[in-house]
Amino acid sequence: MKARWTLLAVAPLALAACEDEATIGDEPIETGGEAAGEVLGGTISDDMIPLDQLTSTSPPAEEAADEAEESED
Repeated sequence: MKARWTLLAVAPLALAACEDEATIGDEPIETGGEAAGEVLGGTISDDMIPLDQLTSTSPPAEEAADEAEESED
């Protein structure tokens, strides 16, 4: 019974989304414009990463799991 009420509530919303044109209020929205700009060629390399400036480290490993394995042996 609950699924039927959910379907009845969602069905009008799904049908409302099936319009032919996108609109804001009563005015249609222009779609399908053209992209502008220039695409530049190039490559990406590891030389671009500032390795000498990075200070990140990984989180410490959990020692509790290592101690539990050693006690089982």
